Amino acid sequence: MPASEVLCYSLLTMREKALTVLLVILPVCVWSCSDAESTNPPGGDDRAEDDRSDADSSASDGEPGGEDADLAADGDGEQDLDADSADSADSGGKDADGAADGEVDPDMDGDAGDGDAEDGDAGDGDAGAEPDPADAGDGPAHEELGAEDGEVVRDASDSSDAGSFNEDPIVFVHGYAMGPGEWNTMIGWFEEQGYPDEYLAAIRFSNPIQSNVINGRDELPGFVDQVITRTGCSKVDIVAHSAGGLAARLWVKLHGGHDKVRDFVTLAGVHHGNNLACLTTWLGEAAEELCPAYASQAESHNELQWILNGDPDLDDVDETPFGVEDGGGIYYHSLWTSSDLIVSPATSCCLNQRSRNDCSDPINVMFSGVGHIEMASDRPVFEAVLSKVLEHNIVNP
Repeated sequence: MPASEVLCYSLLTMREKALTVLLVILPVCVWSCSDAESTNPPGGDDRAEDDRSDADSSASDGEPGGEDADLAADGDGEQDLDADSADSADSGGKDADGAADGEVDPDMDGDAGDGDAEDGDAGDGDAGAEPDPADAGDGPAHEELGAEDGEVVRDASDSSDAGSFNEDPIVFVHGYAMGPGEWNTMIGWFEEQGYPDEYLAAIRFSNPIQSNVINGRDELPGFVDQVITRTGCSKVDIVAHSAGGLAARLWVKLHGGHDKVRDFVTLAGVHHGNNLACLTTWLGEAAEELCPAYASQAESHNELQWILNGDPDLDDVDETPFGVEDGGGIYYHSLWTSSDLIVSPATSCCLNQRSRNDCSDPINVMFSGVGHIEMASDRPVFEAVLSKVLEHNIVNP
């Protein structure tokens, strides 16, 4: 493993009490880890072989298994989930030529500055969150978007019989400056509970710090469509960590995800922004989209927060569109932690807020004693997620 990865991810073993130090070293980690990944893209090198070997050994032991955002990246954003596909489409965002002053145009209509709260687009990023500790050393053995060429790293033992399985496949969506490896422990645990390997898919966004306008508009839709095609299911469950929740919400609200999701679960989702992101806005669009928390329309970069949440003091926007309470088909669940030292305020992670810091809606489930990053690797959180997604399925929609 490259020394840069050892440095980045060993730092993440520290508790969130070291927040001040981490905020200083975060940019170095982002750059060095991105460079290290780019030298060994998944799917065509020794790292891919190591991943498969590690996956096999884990199975035998019984263990659970950038640079600044390029906001006009070429490519169609769709990824091939076929393990043997070496020529799949390049990942990346669609052209956003109309955006003014370098901003992403949410509507792709050349007007980034006047999106509509109901039909505009937005992006997200999770600043303040560090690179993913689960990406260290042993790369993810499960499905993921290739950071370089759109290839997918899959478990070589992907041969489970899902013919009689009645649950929806789960798509795991990582947050800002993270990657699919953060889901390794949770995916392994879900396999122990009986989920077939092909029903557990973790996306890798082409740039871990790019605007989530790109993530939610250009990359997530194609990935989900391929999971649906491969499993033969009509819907998926979404499990999103941190800023991944914003990209997924954008996909649901504006880009066709509303009829493809049954359960929508966020873990410490930065739904209303993050004041600590204001310390890292120089990293690019993703951090700017989160700064400040509870942004007004004027403050909302790329109008992300305003489109998803409305103006906290003026507008009452439905934060859970197409939810079952409104006659839709989506069950929303927001799991957040009062011990979050990465998101400020921690209550930003709650949904359906009537006013700032309102976590009273029953879809919000509070944890304590669990850090922001730990929400993706904590056993009680796994159990809570499983209980939510098992409530509704193909048999009991």
